Amino acid sequence: MMRTTKLFFMAALVVSAFTASFLSCTQKPATQTLKGKVIDATMNNIMLLTEKGDTLNISTMDADPSKVPGVLLEDKVAITCVTKKVNGNDVLQAVELTVTEPGPYRTPK
Repeated sequence: MMRTTKLFFMAALVVSAFTASFLSCTQKPATQTLKGKVIDATMNNIMLLTEKGDTLNISTMDADPSKVPGVLLEDKVAITCVTKKVNGNDVLQAVELTVTEPGPYRTPK
């Protein structure tokens, strides 16, 4: 009887550990929205001077171009990002971008 009880608890422990690890892998990463001015931009990155005065490098690599359109220097933007691990480092990845105020280099339509 004691052996059956121990076996049952061991099986329950394994199942709960598997379920917890499975759920942690399927959760969406937390998003954050950053606002600021574009001070540099390349094909795969945007350097943003935030409203708080921080300078952040945000990756646009593998971003959906319809949700993360191109920007010009001095555009004011709102960028929704997630933090991803890349080679052991935390990298901000752009998910969505909106130009809130066009910069001086953007011609009116």
